[in-house]
Amino acid sequence: MSEQIQDPVEKGLANYLLVAIYSMQESYEKAEVLAQESLEIFRRRGNRRYEAMVLNEISLNHLALGYPEKSLQITQQTLQIFRQIEERLGYAYAMRHLGDIFKQLGQPQQSLEAWQEAKQIAEYLNHSHLLGQLENRLEA
Repeated sequence: MSEQIQDPVEKGLANYLLVAIYSMQESYEKAEVLAQESLEIFRRRGNRRYEAMVLNEISLNHLALGYPEKSLQITQQTLQIFRQIEERLGYAYAMRHLGDIFKQLGQPQQSLEAWQEAKQIAEYLNHSHLLGQLENRLEA
């Protein structure tokens, strides 16, 4: 429908949802194509929040494919955008992911620090879903 009404932002949002679905299905190549398309749309429109959200999905996929260094690079961009636009929840989710990256890189202290920072934000925002994810990581 977004193509029919010629609304690129709606198309970017629809693609973003499809990226998440393809990622859950481990169809990373399909997810990457749509993520790049969405990223271009949001960059052209100057929508920094959705740009960071798409970058976060791309980073998640790179980590799942076993490329933690690339995932780290993208996550650093994501965190920078979330800081600039003061998007706390997105920042907390990116910090959760940063902890996962550090864990895969064999850096447990950095993992704990990232997860603890994300937990503080999740507590402040009273975001129970993210808190649960972080508590599981911190207890492991």
